[in-house]
Amino acid sequence: ILVSATGRGSPRMRFDWYRTPAWSLLRFLDEHVLSGAGPRYVEPGAGDGILIRALDTWRERRRLSTVHWDAWEIDEQHRRLLEATSARVHIRDFFTSHVPATLFDVALGNPSYEIAESVYRHCRSIARQVALLLPLDFLGSAERQPLFAADMPNIYVLPQRPTFVVSNKIDDDGKVTMTTSDAQVYCWAHWPEHRQPFGKVRILGLTPGDVLSGARAAAPQIWIERGEIVRVDPGDPFFIGR
Repeated sequence: ILVSATGRGSPRMRFDWYRTPAWSLLRFLDEHVLSGAGPRYVEPGAGDGILIRALDTWRERRRLSTVHWDAWEIDEQHRRLLEATSARVHIRDFFTSHVPATLFDVALGNPSYEIAESVYRHCRSIARQVALLLPLDFLGSAERQPLFAADMPNIYVLPQRPTFVVSNKIDDDGKVTMTTSDAQVYCWAHWPEHRQPFGKVRILGLTPGDVLSGARAAAPQIWIERGEIVRVDPGDPFFIGR
């Protein structure tokens, strides 16, 4: 998944890939915001498919009907895990892909901050509803004020900060400093089918501590030495939690 997670001045993962912890989507789904949406879902920058697995698992646990996914991912290395999900997989650039004749019902994803507005705009053109995981400060932008004035999302704030990656920085003496949490507050921004000038704000429910610790243990780990990523451990791409 594309997300800004390592902080300013830190080296970036290939294609800005940082896996979204599944619990962050589960808390959003608990609000049943998407329960009335149709069955056609699309995810841009799907990474290894964690959000697809999380949503499918959440619906299966509640004995809800399955949804039909189209997953776009630019990085070939994720093909195997993506093709093991329920999605129809497209390994190519989301922005240059053909827009379907029939709209998707929901576009769901976690875009990199740098391209989040572009992702929103493209998703809005191909899906009836859009739900994106974003830093809360995405709203604080003079440049985006006209956008929000015309099409304001409902905001669902995560009260606990997600761990997208565990960073291990190795200094010149071989000492390792580990950091686990993003410095940002995150929210799900949900644009409903009909555009609105105002939106609601809601604080999502708490996630149990054992799920948070399990997600942290399952997160990708990177080792950074002299400003370069020298090793990557992808962690567990199947940890969902509850």
